[in-house]
Amino acid sequence: MNFILIDAVTNIFAFIGCVFYGINMLQYRRFDVLAHRASWLIACISAIFLLRCLVEFSGFEIFLRALTFLTFCIPFFILISVEGLMRRHATLWLKLLT
Repeated sequence: MNFILIDAVTNIFAFIGCVFYGINMLQYRRFDVLAHRASWLIACISAIFLLRCLVEFSGFEIFLRALTFLTFCIPFFILISVEGLMRRHATLWLKLLT
């Protein structure tokens, strides 16, 4: 039971951190393609953290496993987003360097 509480509190703090970062990014930065994609990714990540917290307290094990899989896929989603930006907006020398 202690592990579930610690994991739920960690997910709550991660959700709050993602929401505050997303709000800060939208308020203080110009709205370009990178900010649009990053805000979408942060919104998805914060939703995953909130759903994980809610599912932990509900006790549905199958939903928790599905959300854990989505959490493990977050770096892959970030990679796809960054690669899309690199293909469209990077200069040729930067593309060749990577």
